[in-house]
Amino acid sequence: MPVKTFFRYSARSVLAALGAALLTTVTAMDMYPQSFRAADTCTRQEVSQWQLSMSDRDPFAEAAQFLDETETFLQNCPNRPETKLAQTMAGLLAVRVGDAERARHHFEAGQPLETVHAKFAYITSLLALGQSQKAWAARDEMIDTWLKRLQPETQIRIEDLPDGRLIEVSYDRPNPQTGVQIVWLAVPKRAGWPAAVSGGIKREMTTIRLISNDRPTPRLTHIDMYRCRGRRFLSQPATALKPVQFAHSARAVLTGYLRAPDMYQTAAAGSPLKNCYWPNRLMPD
Repeated sequence: MPVKTFFRYSARSVLAALGAALLTTVTAMDMYPQSFRAADTCTRQEVSQWQLSMSDRDPFAEAAQFLDETETFLQNCPNRPETKLAQTMAGLLAVRVGDAERARHHFEAGQPLETVHAKFAYITSLLALGQSQKAWAARDEMIDTWLKRLQPETQIRIEDLPDGRLIEVSYDRPNPQTGVQIVWLAVPKRAGWPAAVSGGIKREMTTIRLISNDRPTPRLTHIDMYRCRGRRFLSQPATALKPVQFAHSARAVLTGYLRAPDMYQTAAAGSPLKNCYWPNRLMPD
């Protein structure tokens, strides 16, 4: 599957999720006090019409036009409960049309950002504007927030190295969609995108174990590396690796990565900003 196709699908799925959240908010509007609803100059019909237009059209096929419409909505309806999600959507669309300043403005207006997709896009907008120190500080804050949000069933180990941090996250159960059970994340000490090596079991075996409620065997049958702008299948060993063997391999790969991490790549004027393709693979919940 070409990377470009995956990016479009991934980003579109993020907007679809935001749209679902907006629809829920619109449906629940009657739960808000009348005094709050009356504070806006726009009508509920305007809110619903904007939300429906988002559902009926492909935001990426008409990114520039849809960004203009979303900004008009934000200007006319600044106090609606939907505003925060609309700000996030406007930021993602601005990244798509290659307007870093508009993206930064919307992301900062919509803080705190809820999804790792939006957080990576915000970092991208800062890097495109040359605000690297602020961008990498936002990267570190994003990762710290992710670690705090992980479920109690996860085990976390952090190792500080001269070139950055290695973070090992082990899940009690493999992810039902991906089969991932262990992730090692490399975070450069200064500038640079994070990278991850993940290990897990085949997805069909994950499904069987979830249905049977069996504890997963602590063995790994596939190993993958994810970087912001690419991915690589590392290994599918004939004999399943034990976690200790995986840790040795992951540590070796990521220690080398930290010595020369991926940096932000500039985009041609008018082209989409070069955002991170794999946020949920780098930092899975």
